[in-house]
Amino acid sequence: MANRLVDKYRIDVPIVATSVSNTTATGRYAPMAYCKRALFALSVGAMAASKTVKLEIFQGTTEAGGSGEAITSLTATITANTKVKKATVALASVGTGDTVTVTSYLGGVLADTAVFTKGGTSAALVFADTAGLTAAILANIDGVSTATSTTNTIITALNDYTVTVVSANVGGTVTVATNEAIVIVEVEEMDLDSTFFYVAPKVTSTANGYVQVSAIYEMKNLETPQGNAGARYPTT
Repeated sequence: MANRLVDKYRIDVPIVATSVSNTTATGRYAPMAYCKRALFALSVGAMAASKTVKLEIFQGTTEAGGSGEAITSLTATITANTKVKKATVALASVGTGDTVTVTSYLGGVLADTAVFTKGGTSAALVFADTAGLTAAILANIDGVSTATSTTNTIITALNDYTVTVVSANVGGTVTVATNEAIVIVEVEEMDLDSTFFYVAPKVTSTANGYVQVSAIYEMKNLETPQGNAGARYPTT
């Protein structure tokens, strides 16, 4: 098979799914000497409102992370319920006048937004119960799917979309929490200081949930990545 991705890119999971509860986790260091650049993708699980998860790239002089330090310009932080992939709106204690604002983004650019009100006056944007909110969001917001689970409305951003969900309490209590989010940071060989040849991701979380970091390394011309997968297809 010609022009296989596995012959051009090295794939790794430097931080395998792990619980990072209001703490940090640093992944395995990998060499950049034979790479043009690398992309680190952080998958974030549950995040309560206002919690954050930060992805940084560290550089080291050895594979063990000798003299490890952050490359200060290479960092990205996600805040719960802001441009996430999946969120839950809990309506067990919703009251008249409470609102839920849903905004979708396509490739980071605003796609759609609407404010949904419990007992409001707009026929399209009013909801009476969980099923009503679930249906109203699906009908009025591009780039999302919705589902109902008991007294919760679950909002999932499709494909290249993300979603921001904000509640405002007037007559009751509406709680929004994140279920899934993605953070991406890219590093080039030139981003490393002259005596540093290895890179690793570091995750700092104020949330109580699971994270995982996957990485893809683009090899330089004529360099072939060494396989690090225990099983693969094609097998050679």
